[in-house]
Amino acid sequence: MGLLVDQFNDSMGLHAMATVVMVYLRGRWLLLLTPQGGFDAGARPSLFQSGTIWYVLYALPLIFIHHAVLFFTEAGGFQYFWTTLARVIASSVYTLLMAMLLEWLRPPKRI
Repeated sequence: MGLLVDQFNDSMGLHAMATVVMVYLRGRWLLLLTPQGGFDAGARPSLFQSGTIWYVLYALPLIFIHHAVLFFTEAGGFQYFWTTLARVIASSVYTLLMAMLLEWLRPPKRI
């Protein structure tokens, strides 16, 4: 997905890099959040299946990591740290709200 965004924005791999970092850390983050019984092998984290609190605890740190890598790389370093951090926080909250809205609009799968 990051590579596709890079193709249309001509951003030279920034989105792909941020997405790869997020996906790399996703497995470790899921291990920390896994309940004692574990997950079903084919299950994907969803708002309806896991609940709102768990979904926020799952998605928000991953979104924050993605945006932090993207915006700090785009800024070219930490010269504008506080401004970039404000952008990361605002964009992360907005992205989480949009992801939750899309989850609520999509009907849950019936098994």
